[in-house]
Amino acid sequence: MGLLLFVAAVVTLGLAGWNSYAVIDELRRALPPQFNELDLRWASGAHVWTPITSDAARRYHVRSHLWASLSFSLWAILLWLWGELIGAAAFGGLAVLAVTFIAWQCYHYRVRRQRNSN
Repeated sequence: MGLLLFVAAVVTLGLAGWNSYAVIDELRRALPPQFNELDLRWASGAHVWTPITSDAARRYHVRSHLWASLSFSLWAILLWLWGELIGAAAFGGLAVLAVTFIAWQCYHYRVRRQRNSN
């Protein structure tokens, strides 16, 4: 059981990273060339919600957060099974924080988009 959860946690973390790099690739096309790789990583959270960014980049950004929160949840379950309650609580809190944060960003993006279309 533990091995299966461990493999699932690592795979979901890999999927989160893959989606994160897909966001960076999409932003590289939209942002000016003066942004280097490190600047794109730090700027992805802010620039992904601007009108110059494609919808594909936003979808990748949301998927990245959701895969990461699933991975954090699996790590929390693993740590709980191993008796590490503080670590389980920390990873569980990170999972809740990631889902809440991306839901808040999506909600505000939709509200701004509806307000601008009227």
